[in-house]
Amino acid sequence: MLTVEQLANMIDHTNLKAFADDPAFTKLCDEAKKYHFKMVAINPAQTVRCKEKMRLKKVPMRSIM
Repeated sequence: MLTVEQLANMIDHTNLKAFADDPAFTKLCDEAKKYHFKMVAINPAQTVRCKEKMRLKKVPMRSIM
């Protein structure tokens, strides 16, 4: 049986909307940090925004085209 931590480490947290607002990305990044998700998948237009929010955290970020 998986633990909560093991399951969370299998989840890719995603927001691919090019025009998502700042609160949506703050929520995405905060949840990824809080639950230790495997990675955050975002639209290339949001790379800088998420990089700033995920600074110093061990959650990888991937940009999807």
